[in-house]
Amino acid sequence: EKVKVFPDLDTFYVVKAEKWPGCFVSDTVHIAVKISPPILLGADTSICKGQTVVLNAGNNFGTYQWSTGDINQEIITGTAGTYSVNAITVDGCHSSAAIHIAAYPVPMVTLDHTTTLCYGTTRTLDAGNYISFTWQDVSTNRTFKDVAPGTYHVTVTDNNGCNGSETYHIPQLLPCPANFYQSETSISNHVE
Repeated sequence: EKVKVFPDLDTFYVVKAEKWPGCFVSDTVHIAVKISPPILLGADTSICKGQTVVLNAGNNFGTYQWSTGDINQEIITGTAGTYSVNAITVDGCHSSAAIHIAAYPVPMVTLDHTTTLCYGTTRTLDAGNYISFTWQDVSTNRTFKDVAPGTYHVTVTDNNGCNGSETYHIPQLLPCPANFYQSETSISNHVE
């Protein structure tokens, strides 16, 4: 008769049988339980486009099979999706894990790119509606006021934690237009 056992720990089983009345035989069977270690890929996560994440199944296994077709212990990806791995220890025990990765777009900052600025005028640069801002002078306001000739750079962070940046350059101040209108004007009405 067959007996199925599912021990959690190494266990000795003693089997005793009566061959005929009064004649007993016995044997001891040792069941060694080999535990497959868990694969810890971490919780589902997100990245910003252009970033990568390293997925590592751990070094407790002899073979690895990723859903991407890779057979290495670790893979690097920058693409959104669900990634899974099946691994087998040298003892033949199986472990598996999966993780979902979301990818957010990088914020697109658009500053005013008018490169001319006349004497006596000012311009305010607006970096847009984001969570945080860092300008070239390390100021952290959404806007940069009193722009003069020079290079302006801003890095923004959106609510997904993604960063985007923009650079703007004004080469020089230009003189205001002269003689655009005369200060005295005469208009004559001719009635005929």
